[in-house]
Amino acid sequence: MTQAVLFDAVSSVGDRRSTAITARGGTWTFQDLLGAAERYARRLPDGVVNLRVHHPVATAVVLLACDLVGTPVIHEDPETTHPATGEIITDVPSSEAKVQDVFEDLSLRHVPVAGGGAPPNLPERAHVFYTSGSVGAPTGVVRSIGAVLADGRRVAEFLSYGAENPVAVCAPLFHVYGFNYGLVAALVTGTPTRHIPVRSVPSQLAREVGAHRARTLIALPAHYRLLAAAPGLSLPTLQRAVSAGAPLSEGTADTLRKRASFTLLNCYGSSEAGAVTLAPALVDTALVGQPLPGVRTRLERVAEGEELLLGTDSLATGRLGPDGFRPLDLDEGWYRTGDLVRSTSPGLRIVGRRSSVINVGGEKVSPTEVESVLGSHPAVEEVQVLPEEHDAYGQVPVARVVLRSPVPVGELVGWCREHLTAHQVPRRIDLVPEIPRSVTGKILSDANRE
Repeated sequence: MTQAVLFDAVSSVGDRRSTAITARGGTWTFQDLLGAAERYARRLPDGVVNLRVHHPVATAVVLLACDLVGTPVIHEDPETTHPATGEIITDVPSSEAKVQDVFEDLSLRHVPVAGGGAPPNLPERAHVFYTSGSVGAPTGVVRSIGAVLADGRRVAEFLSYGAENPVAVCAPLFHVYGFNYGLVAALVTGTPTRHIPVRSVPSQLAREVGAHRARTLIALPAHYRLLAAAPGLSLPTLQRAVSAGAPLSEGTADTLRKRASFTLLNCYGSSEAGAVTLAPALVDTALVGQPLPGVRTRLERVAEGEELLLGTDSLATGRLGPDGFRPLDLDEGWYRTGDLVRSTSPGLRIVGRRSSVINVGGEKVSPTEVESVLGSHPAVEEVQVLPEEHDAYGQVPVARVVLRSPVPVGELVGWCREHLTAHQVPRRIDLVPEIPRSVTGKILSDANRE
């Protein structure tokens, strides 16, 4: 078995007695986490574990314990009911679970899974994160511990993490964004973090950020949308706030850019590549900026436009499917993102996904561009553009729109005709009360709502 990686990195923080995590139930130091991980490592089950926990301290302890003994971890939504491969570790009460105490008031429960076992060839210390399923079935992305650590250090350096720069986290840790920014980056740099429940109202969020005197906030687009709608709230200690997991709306970005004292940063990245860019959120939210240090980019001409290719030390090693681990497909060392981009002087601008381009009688339509135009109408809150089969053209774009104020559909159609070419104009616009989203706020396709 190879030597621990993440555990050793956290062990080297300057003062182990300093605060690591503040969350519901109390405050834990780095020494608390390391000691609990050493004890818990002796009770870990053999093979892979499916981690389904709510409490951030439980996540940290299991993370460090698994790193000590080399156990692979599959990170899952604690509310999931999907079948598991291996033993489930949870902090949800269960009559069939064997309880393992981590701290006096915090216990983990082991739920055996009949016929479970490690997926074939899953690498030692691997971490598996499931994609959102926004454009396809959720896929397990396998990241090595080296990639996890490189990603965390890159983010921490760019955002100036450290003992004197506390971080507030309001993002799920089972998602690669919350895990990287809110846990790993903080643990390896000795940064104190306050974990705030994801379902917090703006006043609660502001109160906990202020109590922690946080300099950086890690949150989701939904949180910033609520903050933008609450002009009386103040976050005086914040210097920067990061959004990821789904695009910010143009209205939210513009409101906070004009009113807030902090800099709102939009992260572009993926489960496969980790963090790619971190740039100030502009009115044009598709503009994601320049790549982070150590991330290489290349544009390649394809039928749908120009595809972004990436080279980075935080690339995933593969994917987890029904037949086990499969290495990540690379093109001479480059990872094909499937994202269509344009290179501009401020940086990369996301145009759409290759897989979601709508073919209207041979003309290519990017749903992202149509959504940007419709979303810029003052009465529009949210937009989703989808393909619909058509006898003459093969496909045509149709739109679902959530309004912030009443407006006739005909006015929205006219707005599109004024700003788009004829084949880009949605053939139908449906007004809906809401658009289905993932836990991080990413819009889901019809096929992946469940």
